Amino acid sequence: MHIKNKIIEKIQREGPIGFMRDATEFAGILLEPDYLKTEAKIKRIGTINRKELKHAASTVEYYSAPEHHWIESDDAEALPGNLSEQTNEFSLEQPYVASLENARIIGNSGMVVSDGRLVVEPFMANRAVLARKITWSGDAHKLSKINDKNTERTIKTACPLIHWNSPSATGYYGWLCRHLLTLQAIEEWPGETPTLILPANPPKWMVDSIELLGYESDDWIEWDATEGDLLVEELIIPTHRKRERKLSHQVDMMKNHVFKKNYDRDISFQACQWLRSKYKNSINSDSESIHLFISRQNAGSRAVANLDEIMPILNRFGFDIVRLEELPFSTQMKLFLSADAVIGAHGAGLSNTIVSKDIYMLELFGNLIKPSYFIIANVLGHEYSCMKTTENKSGELYVDKELLKNKLENHFSD
Repeated sequence: MHIKNKIIEKIQREGPIGFMRDATEFAGILLEPDYLKTEAKIKRIGTINRKELKHAASTVEYYSAPEHHWIESDDAEALPGNLSEQTNEFSLEQPYVASLENARIIGNSGMVVSDGRLVVEPFMANRAVLARKITWSGDAHKLSKINDKNTERTIKTACPLIHWNSPSATGYYGWLCRHLLTLQAIEEWPGETPTLILPANPPKWMVDSIELLGYESDDWIEWDATEGDLLVEELIIPTHRKRERKLSHQVDMMKNHVFKKNYDRDISFQACQWLRSKYKNSINSDSESIHLFISRQNAGSRAVANLDEIMPILNRFGFDIVRLEELPFSTQMKLFLSADAVIGAHGAGLSNTIVSKDIYMLELFGNLIKPSYFIIANVLGHEYSCMKTTENKSGELYVDKELLKNKLENHFSD
């Protein structure tokens, strides 16, 4: 009855679109008993966390430097939802890249096994989150046979980037703002350059994103669990540029769509600067500065219902409408490298702002309020502003014309 009431409340509050948007979260509630069983198995097996990885590794190479960031707002009380609770500070340890000898990669989820224990760093997870990912991927049954070394394939040196393909790290944001940034470590690695292991059937934008970094098709393989376990003679594992989850806790992701524990939303200034520099060298982005309005008219949710009404305002301030889903990855990067102002509804398109410099960012919120881009803007020095819009039961947003005009006038008149 508790789950049924949650479903009814959500449909009444946000309509069928809102419910379907977060169907995986409801599935997570339904699968909670399975998660707990999987977590118990993982506890018995044992894990290697970030601190222990340094001791388990045959080689450890530090690079870059520690970071400390303040997340703040000139008008925190005006932030929608409880976004103001994200105003805080956080530190990132100096990152490193480690190598494990004769590690194995197994299962659909690409679990990394070293000396009979699960390595959690590739999953950016603690034990509880790891249990979710393994359960979702259908790999829980493999935990009871984790020491069965029925390896059918061997590769000399590899770096796994498989774990993008999981319910809590899906899509464009998860790849661009998490896994792709770890490739800075590969440049710093003193040994043989590892073969990258990508998810099966990677989307074109994923392939384009690493080709722009100079990788060629011979530099990666796709993960295929049906071909059996993979023995890696030297497995290269970069630490993620985020705080480590240190507690084993089950987070209720349904509560107001606001996440107080933002380990997954940490972002590294230095890593983003590295990515910006690499892409700027690969792309001719010397065009004049531009203003971008990200359209979600074909996205299925959070499209602006009254776009025609606000177009005169956007035109007045020189905003170009861009439909990112229609553009190649390289074109998207070129636009955001040149942008000095970006407006968009909360969504993956705003992830591209990690390659932008000192932009004005205006984020439009409907019912879904998450701090991802508020944090990114603070870390990267963007000027951040946001607007709460009215979301209908079809998932469309109605933007207050006067409020939009006032915000743009205030910014561009300074």
